[in-house]
Amino acid sequence: MKGALQDILREVHVYTPNTDESIQIDPNAPELSHPLNQYGFIASEKSSIDFGLKVCHDAFIYLSASLVMDSTADVYEIVMGGGSGTKVFLRSKNGVDVAQGLLGTSNTDCDQFVPFWISWENGNVKIGKGLIINQDVVIDWTDSDPFIIAGIGVRTGYGSSGQWVFHVEASGEFCVTGGTRGTMNLLTTDIVREYDCPLMCLRVQNCMGFNFNKLSEICELISGGEEMTTVSNSDWIFGTKCFQNKCLACF
Repeated sequence: MKGALQDILREVHVYTPNTDESIQIDPNAPELSHPLNQYGFIASEKSSIDFGLKVCHDAFIYLSASLVMDSTADVYEIVMGGGSGTKVFLRSKNGVDVAQGLLGTSNTDCDQFVPFWISWENGNVKIGKGLIINQDVVIDWTDSDPFIIAGIGVRTGYGSSGQWVFHVEASGEFCVTGGTRGTMNLLTTDIVREYDCPLMCLRVQNCMGFNFNKLSEICELISGGEEMTTVSNSDWIFGTKCFQNKCLACF
């Protein structure tokens, strides 16, 4: 799936459940997060990220020296919507607040997505509102002893679940596995030709993959934001999107 379809999708939708405390209380909190490396986002190759966030309060972002969110690695914890949705906190690995700021008119919201950005070049961690890096800065803090940020993880806690939209380039390609069916939540089910099933998925922002039944021509579009799980079934084809040359659940 290349050519004109290559740049259709640039968003990854992620749902995070309530996973309770911050790093101040639980040193293993980063391991509870949803790592973004599975979507091909390698933080050591980047210096910023922007996203939309729908959460009432207390959404956590981890900038970690570990690609897989190992809790023993150096990490910064960012809390979006602390203080009942009104503040941003930046914490060091030991849970100490090193900076904080007020969100003002961009408080986190239970019902709609609010845009934010984070950058981390040369140990200078900035957090801002909107989707334009270095504009509407809320926190600007420089670590005197910085580390290389290899991975990013996200989660929500203190009674909040959340939805995230990350702007990550999709390649327009799928990793396709025969004799397999994805068992995640479905967005839609329809009867189409085999070629049309992945095309439908490409055009739906929250579609992370598809199932296609070779006998009945049923096409199932798979929802994003959850772990990819599958079962063996000879009648089905399972396809997952590729993001920045990394394909989800590619066997």
